Amino acid sequence: MGGTDWILLSYYGGSNYDHHCNSTERVTQIMIVCDPDVLKGKLEILEERKSTEHSNCYYLFELNSNVSCTVKTSIVVPNKLSSGSVFCILFFTVVSVYLICGFLYKRIVIGAKGLEQIPNYSFWRDFGNLQADGCDYICRWGPRQESQAYRGIDDHLKMDEERDDQLLNM
Repeated sequence: MGGTDWILLSYYGGSNYDHHCNSTERVTQIMIVCDPDVLKGKLEILEERKSTEHSNCYYLFELNSNVSCTVKTSIVVPNKLSSGSVFCILFFTVVSVYLICGFLYKRIVIGAKGLEQIPNYSFWRDFGNLQADGCDYICRWGPRQESQAYRGIDDHLKMDEERDDQLLNM
């Protein structure tokens, strides 16, 4: 038997009483009472019922322990990191190791000074332009209309075939 903060264990089949309780077998009952601060308490006898007129004789013991306490179910937020937090921690750790080791290598081994100490400086200098080119390639569809920044020799000759004197070396 049990309740919210106690358990009652009954053990039957003990040796028979000699002269009391109509010579019935002995019964032992142990009541485990909730005590949240104690794992294994002291076993104390509370009652010994062995009168001659009753046939329900028993020994009653009490034990204090936290095993009989009910666990209150409440929403407990686990103290864990989310996968995004773990990713951010790993990412920033790898980036800082990359930068620190790169700075030290370029400074000590190569002897670089100033902005040349940044690892892969030329890549990081062009990084924004590379992103713009990638965005332009992905987001804009259709043929590209590029204006020519210079005129080639062929274009010049077709427009003005008689005036090719400027092409000759003097």
